Amino acid sequence: MTLDTFLATYEPQLRELLPFWPVKVWKTEHYGPLTKYTLGPLEDGRWAMLHQLRQADDGAPHDHPCRFDTYVLAGGYRESIYRPGHPTHPHEDVDRRPGAAFTILPDTIHRITGLLAEESWSLCLAGPVVKDWKHYPELLNVDK
Repeated sequence: MTLDTFLATYEPQLRELLPFWPVKVWKTEHYGPLTKYTLGPLEDGRWAMLHQLRQADDGAPHDHPCRFDTYVLAGGYRESIYRPGHPTHPHEDVDRRPGAAFTILPDTIHRITGLLAEESWSLCLAGPVVKDWKHYPELLNVDK
């Protein structure tokens, strides 16, 4: 689905979640299977972004430099959340379906392991930055 089609289709949901309309894309970035559309800053210092995923993440589990408040609008995905050192449950798989709203904190180690549809679209409200990114390649085989 193109960005224009997505915005037209999900305008009612986006208007409820965003303090501004119409949406203007400030910057588009591509990170492997992720296309990130930065929409702009919010009054509280966070940034609004649309995330479009077209396949699972084949990189290492990672954390983020800031808090992400996420709203899954279309498609959905499966996410593995890792808990290094946990004696019996070192990771948990969670399905993030359309309509889901959740928070990923800066110390949450995770990875998108599958899509629930051909693609997934989420609105992410992120910030402020509190640390550097970190990747955890040693966790790739935690479930094997």
